[in-house]
Amino acid sequence: MRSRSPSRKLVGGDHRDRGANCPSSTSPFDDAVAAHPEVPRPDLMVLRHTHVQDDPEGWRPAAAAISKFYRTFDAWFGNRTTPVNGFLDPSPESEFAERPELAPESLHRTVVIGTPGEIVERLRRYEELGVDEFSFWCDNSLPHEEKRKSLELFVKEVVPAFR
Repeated sequence: MRSRSPSRKLVGGDHRDRGANCPSSTSPFDDAVAAHPEVPRPDLMVLRHTHVQDDPEGWRPAAAAISKFYRTFDAWFGNRTTPVNGFLDPSPESEFAERPELAPESLHRTVVIGTPGEIVERLRRYEELGVDEFSFWCDNSLPHEEKRKSLELFVKEVVPAFR
């Protein structure tokens, strides 16, 4: 997805899910571009966990699913469990008590979860930060039908705001 501005397209946030809450997230990028005027400015793209829903309170299942994704990644990365039929059980929630950034309430504020209007607002902030492209990431533990519905809402109600 690209923004309306001919010089900018759309994106935002870093891999630790600071997202639009980080007003200087593109500063090192801008500094590098300024230091090398002989090189055309490359596009800046971000891949973000994304879930769009109609219900303003519907963020909770998506945030819980993304939290489970990170706990499953932890189990895989830490080589703590053995896959069964190709799947891993996530690490227990208790192991994340000291990781408040992975709590559903925190994820609601920092990843791209919300109503179409909330998502447009978040993406506008990314655009202001100088992000060019946004990549919709729906790898979480929600059922396929929920992911499909989220993507449809994104295409029908968010993308037109950037045309």
